[in-house]
Amino acid sequence: MSIRITATADRRYGTNSYLVEDEDTKDAVVIDANFEPEQMVRLIRERGVTVRAILLTHTDVDHVAGLAELLQSLGPVPVAVHDAERAVILEGKPLRSEFAIATPPIGNVVSLEEGKPFQAGSLEFEVLHTPGHSPGGVTLRIGDALFTGDALFAGSVGRSDFRNSDGRALLHGIKTRLLTLPEELQQEEHVCSVHLSGSKRLDQSPDRLLVYLKTALSPNGPSGPLAHYLVAIFELC
Repeated sequence: MSIRITATADRRYGTNSYLVEDEDTKDAVVIDANFEPEQMVRLIRERGVTVRAILLTHTDVDHVAGLAELLQSLGPVPVAVHDAERAVILEGKPLRSEFAIATPPIGNVVSLEEGKPFQAGSLEFEVLHTPGHSPGGVTLRIGDALFTGDALFAGSVGRSDFRNSDGRALLHGIKTRLLTLPEELQQEEHVCSVHLSGSKRLDQSPDRLLVYLKTALSPNGPSGPLAHYLVAIFELC
């Protein structure tokens, strides 16, 4: 299988949507639906692929704003999301009380479950539950590519100062789900985050990063609203 990954970014928040395709079968998925879905629709047409599903790393509005327009163009493909945020998609409920922006309800919703591979045509994704930024945040792995959603940012972890965020859970998920992956997956060409383009290293200093995580997770370490300000020595693509 030959996997091709292409990103589009909206101009409002710089949020990436990804087209992941099997170049042999032309099966594809879209990961996250940013504020400019027309870019993704154009890319899908240019690539001549068949989108089998839309996968969501989580349901903040900048990740789901383009869902309705994507589905208008693609037809009723399934939308996959972790069950902790299923109501956001199925019922159109806002994820955040701080940003109470409703979205149109979507009917064809399926689950992303840790430990259960997600199959979309010839593509198969491993699902890693990495909550904390949001309750149902996931990281998606296919081959040697990782899609980390908002768990990680350049120079920092994701925000955890929202009412339904959890700074300790976020750091714990990074430590136990991501830093335990094979070292070759923690390199510049393999990790794709949502809010940056380009190709940079995930982890320039694993030892220092582990010290940081241990400090942040200790009883005397920072947590709650301050956790998202901590520098985690991450640089992501």
